[in-house]
Amino acid sequence: MAWSSGHWQRWADGSGVLTALQILVSLLALTCGPILLWRRRDNVLGYVAAALFVSTYVIPLRPALASERLDGATVARYADMLAVGAAAFLLGLALGGQIGARSSNKVPLTFSRPLSERVTALVAGRARWIAVAGALGLLAAFGLMGYIPFFTADRTSAKYGVGAYRAGFERGSLLFRFGLAAAAAILPVMLAVWWRRRRTLDLALACALLTLLFFSLSRDAAFTGPLIFAVALAVERRWSPAVIGAAVILVFSAGSLISLALLGGTGPLPGPAGQEVASRLASSTPDLRDHIWFVRGFEEQGEPTYGRTLLAGLALHETEWEPSTYALRTLTGFSELRELASGGLRLPAPLWGYSAFGWAGAAVFSAVSGVFAGWGFTKLRRLLTPALAGPHLALALTAAVAFYDGTYGVLVEAYFLTSSVFVRLAVAAAVGVAVRLVLVNGRKKVAGTIHAC
Repeated sequence: MAWSSGHWQRWADGSGVLTALQILVSLLALTCGPILLWRRRDNVLGYVAAALFVSTYVIPLRPALASERLDGATVARYADMLAVGAAAFLLGLALGGQIGARSSNKVPLTFSRPLSERVTALVAGRARWIAVAGALGLLAAFGLMGYIPFFTADRTSAKYGVGAYRAGFERGSLLFRFGLAAAAAILPVMLAVWWRRRRTLDLALACALLTLLFFSLSRDAAFTGPLIFAVALAVERRWSPAVIGAAVILVFSAGSLISLALLGGTGPLPGPAGQEVASRLASSTPDLRDHIWFVRGFEEQGEPTYGRTLLAGLALHETEWEPSTYALRTLTGFSELRELASGGLRLPAPLWGYSAFGWAGAAVFSAVSGVFAGWGFTKLRRLLTPALAGPHLALALTAAVAFYDGTYGVLVEAYFLTSSVFVRLAVAAAVGVAVRLVLVNGRKKVAGTIHAC
């Protein structure tokens, strides 16, 4: 990523500042807008969203826009897409909030009241089984692949299974993806279970998951899981929201720099210390740059998807319209991506909608995403309220986050579905639903909610 003070100065003149401000405000609405519906200290998802916004968009903004390879027309088009999407998202958010405030809850949930010993035991038991399954999945995947990404000579290629690592990765890819999804989803809950019960087995399982995720070079999973638990614990201990927010932002930014080092970053960058940190974060979290280059590639190719990417990601094998494949093909212009070491692009709803149905798609995709975000945040806030007065709040909060991630969170990102959603849904049901099944005369029968036992 080139850093050109002259190029940035041209951005600082005229409409450049307004365009940059438009981008930031729009991304703020798309990332942190749901916080408006849950303005409480226990909003773990809100802290993570705020940290994501600062580390992914605010800090890398200048080096991202300072690239000589970006033209003003493309950046302006990108900013307009975000503005349309942000306005539609906020409207959908308001509608979703109304739905969430009025909808009834007929499913007994583990976190909807102070956790009893029976509920704690239920969540702990299910979390252990999921943790074991995730750990075994990753270990089996490493065995089938014949390598562990962290210990390879070319970590980036090994992580994404390209080049010399392709054959091995294809052998273990199914178990690898399953293990990653299960371990990432259950890790914060497993840490909360250990904190609640202080049993060596629970700590050992949590450490095993964290180690395996670290060895797989899965930055998001390895950092986000412990961070969610830490935020939940800080809420339980009644830390100030400002302190929690500042700490999470700092950790997120530091995590981006660490991941750059793990994957083999570049040498020292020129310029003052502040500019160097921003440039390194832009290299580690290149979302803004990827967004704009995707828009440029789409404008050059002009081939709408007409929604063909929506369900393609659920297939267990790679297809032409699989979202990550399509996005990379559009950005790079390459028809053959087998040797490209990348996990895909993180594109917001407006860009996926625009690539499918133009400006109408940018608005509709964003509005639908907003509806589910508003619905989920409002519903979760309501359901968690009774649990706030009870003990062991950290476990209730991590279970609630896992439940949201596998239900409403999937619907919020319905424009980018992958096969991992099935694992996330299973984890959400396991740790979030307080129903116990027993065998009666050889047949499964619902014994009733744990609360009623």
